Formats: sequence, C-alpha cells, structure tokens
Amino acid sequence: STDYPQFGAAVARKVVAEAALGVVVCGSGVGITMAANKVTGARAMLCDTVERVVGAREHNGMNILGLQGRGIDLPEIEPLLVSFLKTKPDTAERHKRRREQLNQL
Repeated sequence: STDYPQFGAAVARKVVAEAALGVVVCGSGVGITMAANKVTGARAMLCDTVERVVGAREHNGMNILGLQGRGIDLPEIEPLLVSFLKTKPDTAERHKRRREQLNQL
C-alpha cells in the first residue's frame, strides 16, 4: 500500500516539465490517474484497450497512460504500452482546437 497521489503527481510534473510521456499504475488505476490530472498540462487517462489508448493519444493528446495493477496480466499491458508510445496526437484542426479548449479550462 502506498500513497498513490504523491506518485501520480510526481510523474505528471516530470512529464509536463520535460514534454515527455509517462505511465502511472495503482490497484484500480483510477486514483493515480486522477492525481496525475491535477497537474496543469497533464493529460492522464485510464485505458484498458488499444482503441482507447489510440483515441486518447490522437484526439485528446494524452501524455500519461493510466493502468490498473489488479485484474490485468502483463501480456495484456504490452499492446497498450506499444500503442501509447507509437501513436501521435492527430493534427486535424478540430482535435487541435478541442485540445486547446481543454487547456483553457
């Protein structure tokens, strides 16, 4: 048992400061993802399918992948990580505009 908010925030701060990508994991994946999203510029999403990873990266510019530690096997995680690392944000104007709107919130 750990205080996952501290870890989620630390990853998010590093990601934002370095314009990088990060991965956060806790039991359900929910709490640590919520903590990461408290950091301005962090876009964390809990994903359990490749389709969600791709959509979150392309449409929303997700820069932190949230994963659950319970109820998922390591072989299930690899395609999520590969998709996260290979997928780039979509440059279509509508997605850029919506990401900017998210930035303004």
